[in-house]
Amino acid sequence: MNENQASSRFAKEVILNALNNAFPKALSTYHHLIASEVLRLTSLLKSQYKREFKELTTIKEHAESFADQSIMVNADHTNLKELYSHLKSNKQLEKYYFVAFISCVMSSPSQDKNQYDQYKAIILLVCARLYMIGSHESAIKGACNELRQWALGKRDSLSNNLPDVINNEIERLLLELDDARKKNLEVSATEQVGQQLSRMYIPIRDSHNNKEGITRNVKPQFGRRKTVIVGKKIEDDTNESTIIELSEVARTKEQWQREESGTQKTKNAYLVSMKKPLMNGYAIQKLQARAKVNQVLKNQMALPCDINNASNFEIETLLKFCLNNEHNDLTRSFILASLMLGNPFEQLSLWNFNTEENTLIRQHLLPTQKYRQTIKPLVQQIQKSYSITLPTIINCAALTKYSQQIENDITDVLSALNKKHGTHLTKRKIAKFLGQKLKQEAIDPTIIALIMGEPVNIHPELSYTQLTDNQLSQSHQRYINYLEKLAEQKFRYIHAHQPLDELLGSPLFIKDNVISITVKSIQAKIAAERGIESDKYHNFITYYVQIALAISSGYRPVSGWLGKITDLNLFNKTFWISDKEIQQTTNGRVVVLPDLTLSIIEKYIAYLHFFKVKTRRIDIKLSQRYEDALNGKEHLFFYRQGLSTEEVSPKSMSSHFDSIIPLPLNWYRHYARSLLVSKSIDPDLIAAWMGHAEVNSPAFTRFCSYSITDLKRIANCLNQKLIDTNFKAFDYV
Repeated sequence: MNENQASSRFAKEVILNALNNAFPKALSTYHHLIASEVLRLTSLLKSQYKREFKELTTIKEHAESFADQSIMVNADHTNLKELYSHLKSNKQLEKYYFVAFISCVMSSPSQDKNQYDQYKAIILLVCARLYMIGSHESAIKGACNELRQWALGKRDSLSNNLPDVINNEIERLLLELDDARKKNLEVSATEQVGQQLSRMYIPIRDSHNNKEGITRNVKPQFGRRKTVIVGKKIEDDTNESTIIELSEVARTKEQWQREESGTQKTKNAYLVSMKKPLMNGYAIQKLQARAKVNQVLKNQMALPCDINNASNFEIETLLKFCLNNEHNDLTRSFILASLMLGNPFEQLSLWNFNTEENTLIRQHLLPTQKYRQTIKPLVQQIQKSYSITLPTIINCAALTKYSQQIENDITDVLSALNKKHGTHLTKRKIAKFLGQKLKQEAIDPTIIALIMGEPVNIHPELSYTQLTDNQLSQSHQRYINYLEKLAEQKFRYIHAHQPLDELLGSPLFIKDNVISITVKSIQAKIAAERGIESDKYHNFITYYVQIALAISSGYRPVSGWLGKITDLNLFNKTFWISDKEIQQTTNGRVVVLPDLTLSIIEKYIAYLHFFKVKTRRIDIKLSQRYEDALNGKEHLFFYRQGLSTEEVSPKSMSSHFDSIIPLPLNWYRHYARSLLVSKSIDPDLIAAWMGHAEVNSPAFTRFCSYSITDLKRIANCLNQKLIDTNFKAFDYV
């Protein structure tokens, strides 16, 4: 045997030893299934990737030998689902993670099966190579688990961010994966998606570069679920202290869960740091800190009577000074830009200005704007940037030249104005005037946040709302017109802003025809299953009623979704929604339901009564579940699998609705809020209806001024939308 033959034989033995991870002896009765899947994946691998794996021929030959031997020995097991069920029931998913990865099959109709299979084939060969060249078990396990979770329908955010694998070369695929993971890792809201992309990227990169692995000692983590502490610095008008608002938000996996956790701050605290040492005792300092926090909460309310907010006279005085004094272009530009954009002076220098057009260019990016190709027809096309046109009296080029000297000059100007006119202007008052005025005018907080450029983690409602560029520009122009009236002078522009009908924000304010088609499809399936008394019949009815009630109430996706029958009051048309999960009390909110939704629920209750009796002769436990739904012992909705029942939870909802409307589970909250904003419903009323806390307290408390009439306005709006999208009440029995 010469040296080349010996080297070739050794390489082949290394490959075969690596492949033995896919064929453990304890699972010998399933070897033919594993071998068949390996052969299927190697055959569908695209030619551009086959060139990457020189060991492909040896892998195929080894798999073929297992397929032949196993079929002769045992052919009782016929599909991969049996293998996965065996591993799951015996709690061996962790032990045989590589086999578990191979045994998973993509069954979601909303996912691109070709993309998944191509990634699966690449990861299979990548893992085989990494087993050969070093200690890569951590990377292998991470990639295998991500693909397995994707197949199980638990990685929607990951699949939305993965680059196209079918039409790419390996080098291009690595570049796009690396770019996607870095972009997501930079943003706290999408950090977890970035980590998932990293677990896909690293093993493919290491395989491509033939990188030897390393071994780390990682200690297991125990204890409660991790939370994220979000800090927000708040300006103190007296400049005597630094105030930071700390909020604890649960760390979640899916994007829709992060959106909901943003509106469900489990804990909230304020850190007050005095800039100068005080001689008072701790008790006095504590009272002073509490007074400052109370002032912060008061400022957030934008009350017209708040003396800490700028008055019309003060802003009029400031405008006339800036417009009639041209001795300092820098100072004037910073003051007016702060007044018109609602930003502190230092922050202005960080924005992206188009100096030729004298406009501010901002991006409004949301994780929901990334979606896989299969659901593209369901969602709206969204513009990811927008512009705000500024008057020529503001020199945009000067705004990039912020310095401490400019800050001192502004301080001197304000001091001189206050002394001359008896005003109390401060930098904070100037920057806060836009938000204060627009909030008093009942402008939606999402529009205010977009003008000010504030992030989603401070304004969670940004994630839920779809606006038009026209709505944004009209609201800002309305504010500019108010400033012109105070200044008694018209502003000039290089080019007048041309508002567009392009959409901003959430793509999940889906078109009426999409919902209408979905509704008609469910209605047709109910009609097709009628009289068969199957589990499908029950599930289709459940989907139909759940979608109608979800749109009508904005109920968050939680375990026991849409509550119990005792939460409904059909007499006065109200629905009590518990928020105890976020408040740790029995606090909740009440919404008025649309008339059509009430009729649909009444038909569903009649169905429950009928099937409670009808299933008694078939299965007593199933009949009891129908009865428990009616008497309020259990939740109103449940799914069926044959004669067994499945409770409603985010996990079960994902699998059931994937074939009905494959969107994030909280899509209807995006839809409802965007609809209400488009109908000019008061933003505070929308926040209360959505269950968003305002000033650290829930809506509908004893100090609430909303009435049933206000809630009926929302109910009437939603009722008309249900009619427009072909919802109707009909008998199920």
